[in-house]
This record gives sequence, structure tokens and C-alpha cells, in this order.
Amino acid sequence: MPSSLAQLVAMKVLEPVREPGGQRRPRYRFTRAAREFGAARLRAAGEWEPALERRTAHCRQVGKVAESLWAAGCQNQAARLVAEEQEELTALLHQAQDDADLAESAWDIVVSLWFWWVVHGRAGQARDRLVQLLSSVQADEETAAKGRWLAAWLVAEADPGTAADLLARSWPQAVLSGDDATAGHIAHVQGLLALYAGDPRAAAGHFAEAACLVPPGAPSGPSPAVSLAAQALCEAAFAHTTAARTAHRVLAHPDFRDDAWAVLTARYVQAYVDHCHGRGGRARSRARRALALLDSTVPEPLGAQALRVLVTDIDAGRPHEPRPTALLSCAAAAPGGTPVDSAPATTTGV
Repeated sequence: MPSSLAQLVAMKVLEPVREPGGQRRPRYRFTRAAREFGAARLRAAGEWEPALERRTAHCRQVGKVAESLWAAGCQNQAARLVAEEQEELTALLHQAQDDADLAESAWDIVVSLWFWWVVHGRAGQARDRLVQLLSSVQADEETAAKGRWLAAWLVAEADPGTAADLLARSWPQAVLSGDDATAGHIAHVQGLLALYAGDPRAAAGHFAEAACLVPPGAPSGPSPAVSLAAQALCEAAFAHTTAARTAHRVLAHPDFRDDAWAVLTARYVQAYVDHCHGRGGRARSRARRALALLDSTVPEPLGAQALRVLVTDIDAGRPHEPRPTALLSCAAAAPGGTPVDSAPATTTGV
């Protein structure tokens, strides 16, 4: 079997997703040419629709598994899964633009993969796609509310008015249905809007509310640990001691330690406060320790570059100008590689 797979790779029928010889089992997918050939044969045989249904079910399952992994604290695994499945996910989401029957599935996938768009800087076309789906998908109001807060996050910097309107439409349903998670996620995005408006005190208040509302382990959005770390980041603009205490709460809480994004942000706050108070050695140690924890096999989360800039400023002995949106806003991210939302479309990767 390994030799047969190697021959298919050499013939450009398969391409490796995970190389043989690694810790995990090797995995392969059909090349674009092979998928196009296979799709043509499926259509000719009248089997395209059943194949598309299987592919759609697979992509929805990928979204749900990735979302569950993220909520459970297995964030690197979640990001790695999405990165490995990006060809299939991209193809289905692009196809949904022209196929109304796929709209609901595309909606579920985009909302499930909120962390990919937001944390790993893959907003791009996901922003336009979700806004488009809001007007076309036949979702119930509760499901729509869960998508609106994400759409608001994705458009917040470019169009704060639209973001505020989306949140205003979602908040009553979240409150009436007792959906604390969605209400907390709305408060989190309100914090971002306050940051964009230049009001870190108001932003800290919104993030504090979000940290109180979102239940631990709630899927489909930032955890209370992330909101608490965001609160600390905002407090660093006007109250260093308070910010350091809030960051310590994130790092000391046993339920928060597995949230890599929250830990990264909290360590940034601690390092920044130390640097401001002339504790350069400790600041450098905190920042470098946070960077050392990053997994190089997955796309970097928000905040990694901000930490590098902080280390550079510490080493140079110069003041550091914090940029909260660089750690909290998907619009501020500068992703490397090929993101799911902007990879070339394929419509044949069943």
C-alpha cells in the first residue's frame, strides 16, 4: 500500500497532506486535475449530487469537530484540522455562492470556524460571505443571532455602524432566550467597537461583562478567558497595576490555562507592564516564554507579531506603544500562507 501511494503521488494523482514518516499517519488528497477528472466522471454517471451531499456532510463535520476541539482547549489541533481540510472547505464555501441549497451548510461551517477567521487572521472573504448568507439563509432567529455577532466582529473596524446594527438585532433574542454565551459574545464585540472609537475604559467594561456572561466551554465564540485577557489589555492603557492583576487572574485560573489565545494576550500584558516599570529582564522573559509556546505547525494566532515587536523594543531599551487591536482584531492580522477564505476556488474536490 505505501508503494502504491508513492506511485500515485509520483503520477500527480495524489498529493500529501501529511508527509510519511511523521508522528501522525500520512494523509493524501487528490490533485486538482484528478478532482476535475473525477467530477466530470461523476456528472456523466449521474452521481454528482450524492457525492456533493457526502462532501457537504464531511465539511460540516469538520467544522463541528474543529469547533469542539477549540472550545475544549485543543486549539492547535483545531487549527491544524482546518488547515489540512482547507481545500475541501474552500471549494464548498465558494460553491455555496451559486447554489442556494448549500447556503445553510455554508452558514454552519462559517460560524463553526469563527476562530479560524478571527484568531488566525483569515477574515477576508469570510466577512463578505457571512454578511451575504445573513440575507439568504433560512435560519431561525436564535441561529441567526449567533452568526450576527461574528459578522459584526468581521466588519467592526471597516464599518462600525453596520457592526453596531448587527449587534442591536442580536441582543434582544439572546436575552429573551437566556443565551448567555451569545450575549457575552455580543458584549465582546462591543468592546472591540469601543477600542476602535478610542475608549479603552469603555472597552474594558464590555470585556469584563463578556467574561462574566460566557459560560466556560461555550462553543462558537471567544471564551471568558479571552474576554478577561482583553479586559487586561485595555486596562493597560490607563491602570498598569489593575491590568497586571487581571492578567494574573487569566494565568492563575485552572480553567483558563488551556486557552492559548488568552494566555498569549495575558503574557503580553504582563510583559508590557514590566517593561513600563523598568523590569526589562522579567519583561523579556515573559514575552519570550509566550512566543516559545507557539506551535510552528499551525498558523500564528493574533498577538504573536505584537509580542515580537515588544521583545524588540525591550532589547533596544525603548518605550513600547501597545496596539490592543493587534491582539484582538482579525482586521489587524497579517496572515502568512494561503488562507481558507482566499485560496483558489475548486468546485470538484469531492
